[in-house]
Amino acid sequence: MKKMKKLLSVVLVLSLAVTMLIGCGGPKTSPEDSAKIFLDVLLKDDKTNMEKIGMTEEDYTKFRSELESGMMEGFASTGLDESVITDEVKNQLKSDLLTGLSKLEYEVSTSTTEKDTAKVEVKIKPFDLTKVSTDAQKKLEADFTANPSMTQADIFKASFKYVGEGIAAGTVKDEAKPVTFTLTKESNVWLPGENDVVALMNVIVGM
Repeated sequence: MKKMKKLLSVVLVLSLAVTMLIGCGGPKTSPEDSAKIFLDVLLKDDKTNMEKIGMTEEDYTKFRSELESGMMEGFASTGLDESVITDEVKNQLKSDLLTGLSKLEYEVSTSTTEKDTAKVEVKIKPFDLTKVSTDAQKKLEADFTANPSMTQADIFKASFKYVGEGIAAGTVKDEAKPVTFTLTKESNVWLPGENDVVALMNVIVGM
């Protein structure tokens, strides 16, 4: 379970570091609204208000492309043989992660502002990876009982499949966890930093 959490954390942090592609310029928006818009784009792929944080259509297209590329690179860095984590497995995991992220629930609290810096508290329900893992293990045991000749490669592939399904289903904990964003105002736009993304991802995977 610890290895799975570490893998997910690495994959998400690598892929979501591209959020720094968000541009500057645009209308003034409060730190709270900026954080909410940022999370909507980042997690839910909702670009409705992205121009309010200076993101253009071109920025968005590049962002999504690099986000997905980053996930694939993260999967490739697992060190597992390509016969186990095939392109098909990677693509399905990527799809499951994106689907799961879109189902996360979060709320943005009031902020404190000092000059060009604002601290915003975000409460988000993280993935319940313990439940995801337990459910996957039960399915694996049933598979192995039905087919004792399963190879180690078969078991790994099934593990990724079942864990991915659990994440895609939006299996989250009941209690929301807090994470503080430190936004910086640039050209009248409040933007989070890379450390905020890392902290968010760590909360999401329960690190």
